Amino acid sequence: MDVFLLKQKTTYLGNILTSQKNAKKSCKATDNINHLR
Repeated sequence: MDVFLLKQKTTYLGNILTSQKNAKKSCKATDNINHLR
């Protein structure tokens, strides 16, 4: 049970980190688009 919860926590944190990375990427993309305009 504890191992299962630990795995859930790590995957949850991993998802947060990846979503943050993707958000940064999209921010850069929008910045580039705004710069081109």
